[in-house]
Amino acid sequence: MRSPDEIAAEIEGLCAERIAAEGLPSTVPDAIAAEITFADAAQKLMLEAVSALRARPAARPLDEWHEDFGPALWWKFPVEEAPWCGGPLYSGWPGYHTHWTPLPPVPADPGLGYNPEGEG
Repeated sequence: MRSPDEIAAEIEGLCAERIAAEGLPSTVPDAIAAEITFADAAQKLMLEAVSALRARPAARPLDEWHEDFGPALWWKFPVEEAPWCGGPLYSGWPGYHTHWTPLPPVPADPGLGYNPEGEG
């Protein structure tokens, strides 16, 4: 999945191409078709950007964690360092992390080939 910044750059590129284009469509139906094509491309890119942003898990506060969740990635905001992996009941708990996110899914075995769903 592309990052929102990559998608924004593509949208900017589309706008620049459109502005730099020479001449206008010769007929009104051609002009309308060109507008619809441009709007469709921009809308698809915007939806992709929204999906990329939504794919990021929301950080949950410390008081929502329970040992049944098991290890998690622990964050201190603003994020200035890598997350700590474990839980508040683990030895070595730093004690200053305020939020957590679940661990990501286990990656597929590289020997089995590419799996875009992340399931092995």
